Amino acid sequence: MAYDPFASSRLPDLPNAGYATKREKAVSDMIMQFIRTMERDRIGLLDIVCSGRAKWRKVCSTAMRGARMETELIDAIYDYLALLAGPEPMTQLGNLLHMQQAPPWLGDNAVAYVSPQAAEARVRDSLGFTEAIRLGNRSLSELKRLK
Repeated sequence: MAYDPFASSRLPDLPNAGYATKREKAVSDMIMQFIRTMERDRIGLLDIVCSGRAKWRKVCSTAMRGARMETELIDAIYDYLALLAGPEPMTQLGNLLHMQQAPPWLGDNAVAYVSPQAAEARVRDSLGFTEAIRLGNRSLSELKRLK
């Protein structure tokens, strides 16, 4: 086998519960789906890792109690998430949360970075505005009354 200089920088295989029974396969698929979701949600991933293994065990055991996962598997998932998080997860989380403060040049997208409720209100208002325009040409005062 040829020497691979990058072998140490690669992540190991995803943790799984096995594939011998339908339940094990379902649990393994659930774990893979969860890890894929966490790969896309950096803040969620860093929050899990920064909260610590004890909290992860408690939350995961409660949330996935129907899967009847063993403690070793829950710890393996946490270890994998810690590898995904990389070095200094607390610093990374702080930097990402600091970036959530929307700079003024983001314009209409700034509300999405501030809070999900404000983003939802903005979308609702914009849909109402679009609907009002579809009704025909109206004056600005009529559009304000439709809100």
